[in-house]
Amino acid sequence: VWPVAQLINLIGDKTDAGIAIIVVTFLINIVIAAFSIKSQVATQRMQMIQPELNKIQKKYEGKTDERSKMMMAQEMQALYSKYQINPFSSILVMLVQLPVILAVYQAVMRAEAVINGSFMGIDLTQTPLTGMKAGQISYFVIFALMVVMQFLSMKFPMWLAEWKKKKSGKKIKAYANEQPAGGMAGSMNMMTYVSVGMIAFISLSWPLGMSFYWLVSSVARIIQNIVINTF
Repeated sequence: VWPVAQLINLIGDKTDAGIAIIVVTFLINIVIAAFSIKSQVATQRMQMIQPELNKIQKKYEGKTDERSKMMMAQEMQALYSKYQINPFSSILVMLVQLPVILAVYQAVMRAEAVINGSFMGIDLTQTPLTGMKAGQISYFVIFALMVVMQFLSMKFPMWLAEWKKKKSGKKIKAYANEQPAGGMAGSMNMMTYVSVGMIAFISLSWPLGMSFYWLVSSVARIIQNIVINTF
């Protein structure tokens, strides 16, 4: 908390509180990317092999005996090994991000540049809900942008995977477009909506400075996904 708050103060003294949070957020995301780049690549590969996973799931659809379940698990594990994917690697990103999010929250609450400063006249210590109740449109705009960018950052990897699939010009078999009940694609979509909803709900009662953090982090993740897909 202390180093993040001091960095916000240092940059805030030369600019303002909002710019300081934006710059610090980009720096934090660069550090996180260094730890989570492998996980991000695995997520992208998971999107690419989704048609093959659908094929395996469809092959064993309706079979509930233990032997069929074991064979399906073995085939899926073989597919993960073929493409060097760890399906649980995304947990690493969450484990890294959680303490960072808590540290930024506490730093925003304590940093002198935020408490005594502002961004274009906007008090970043107030919550979006308080600002919206007071009829201040700027709070609503920042909050709405944060929610939209958070949603886009989660959906962007899926869209990139679809774009790469179409760009490759490969013929897609029928099973590639079929989504078995309880399939991974449906679960990922549900997780996206639930995650965005939870973040939006929590952010209503957090300082507006945290909305800046979520907003800039989302933009940074989109840029990171573009870089990963480029190289």
